[in-house]
Amino acid sequence: MENYYQILNIDPGLDRSDLKKDIAKIQKKWISRQNAPDLKRRQEAERILSIIQQAESILYDEAKRRDYDEQLSNYVNQESVYLSTEGQDVEGYIAAAWDFLRENHYADAIVAAKNATALNENNPEAWETLGYAHYMWNDYDKAIKSYENAIDLAPNNASYYYDLCNVYLDHSEMNETEKMNKALELNQKALYISPDESPYLVQNAIISYSLSNYDQTIETLEKVIAQDPDNSSCKSILAFAYHDKALKDYLFHNDEDGLSYIIDPTNGENALNCFQKASFYGEGQDDVDINEINRWIEFSKDSLEKKFNFPGVKAFVIPILFLLIGFVSATVWLIVAMIALIGLICYTNYAPVWKVNKVALGLN
Repeated sequence: MENYYQILNIDPGLDRSDLKKDIAKIQKKWISRQNAPDLKRRQEAERILSIIQQAESILYDEAKRRDYDEQLSNYVNQESVYLSTEGQDVEGYIAAAWDFLRENHYADAIVAAKNATALNENNPEAWETLGYAHYMWNDYDKAIKSYENAIDLAPNNASYYYDLCNVYLDHSEMNETEKMNKALELNQKALYISPDESPYLVQNAIISYSLSNYDQTIETLEKVIAQDPDNSSCKSILAFAYHDKALKDYLFHNDEDGLSYIIDPTNGENALNCFQKASFYGEGQDDVDINEINRWIEFSKDSLEKKFNFPGVKAFVIPILFLLIGFVSATVWLIVAMIALIGLICYTNYAPVWKVNKVALGLN
């Protein structure tokens, strides 16, 4: 019986809402790895995404999840099914480890890979396989050591840097700044060896996005999209990058009321452009909230439009009073003057929303 919680490293105690958020995060991660440079990694990504689909069909349905959890609690895990075979060579152990990984028997995969490294400690593929098995077992520190051994033996293999970078990105117990810096360092080494490799560029974009470097994220992914227009993982990240860039760079955030405003026409145009691109790339992506992006598009358009900002009754009291006097006394020039004054008041208060916002916030 598949233990989805264990395979996907999800807390079984999460409620449906938090569970969906966690699974969406995991799914996004593995979607970005579907184009990994190594065939085994691509197959692994497809396998995990298939497991995620199975998990969603059960865990998102309350009745099915109750039945599943009950069955899981009664399920007795089998002891390790792996038995060492005398005379097995390094390649055989490595192949066995990958077989176990495909069956979600991560502990057995670790044993098989360890046997491979014991037979030949100078085989980088054996250490790489052990590193990946530890990673899937969520033992990130041991995964790091194994990948470092593989890199020491094969320093020009870009995929090892790529894999180790992913380990750091997923490390749940490291300081965020430290792990991002380390991940960026490893990614740059992979790109130095293979500068045009799409998976490494996407990985660089993910790191840049995590560091809130939206311009770098956009520049990198636009380059990938130009070569691979159907890359859904790129489109999703691009949508988030354009959305967050608009919020960060072009909107004024007022701490007093906790709201965001556009207070400059150029910023309004730029924000609108970013939100429209976010909508374009996010269309059809399950993890992108298109409705929210469309609300921001309307918000940006509205900020650039002119509207009548009613100045209040007091502004019209005196001209209306003199207008009435003009009518009573039949003083034409006074009537004309007051009508003109009322028109001027209306005209001066017919202004773009961004300008009204700026005045209201006292930012003139």
